[in-house]
Amino acid sequence: MTSLREKHEALTRIADLRYQSVQLEMAKLLEQERALRRNLMQLVQQKQTRSAQLMAQDLASLTAGVDLRWHRWIDQRQTTINLELAQVLAQQAEIRVKLKNAFGKSQVAQALSARAALHERLIKDRRARYES
Repeated sequence: MTSLREKHEALTRIADLRYQSVQLEMAKLLEQERALRRNLMQLVQQKQTRSAQLMAQDLASLTAGVDLRWHRWIDQRQTTINLELAQVLAQQAEIRVKLKNAFGKSQVAQALSARAALHERLIKDRRARYES
């Protein structure tokens, strides 16, 4: 027969695993955010570098339309990355709620487990005193 303390300990393990799982989800989203922000920074740097090069060179490639297409591609890519970033940030907001709930459940399960262990010890102590 499983004691109340053992049931609470099992509940605590389950709640802790759920909390760790949600933490892992958040870590993955944070890494996605960092990667997207790095990509955006790289695009901006490339654009600035190319603009500086154009100022120093002749405008033959600009007049050929190459740079115009490249700038258009950069702008489209920035838009796409910004949309992905917005989605990741929205997912992070949802995960924060899950994280908060999972943390709360984990804390409650730990408190219940500690309370059950204390209750079990008190019962054993009473039995020991009663039998003596």
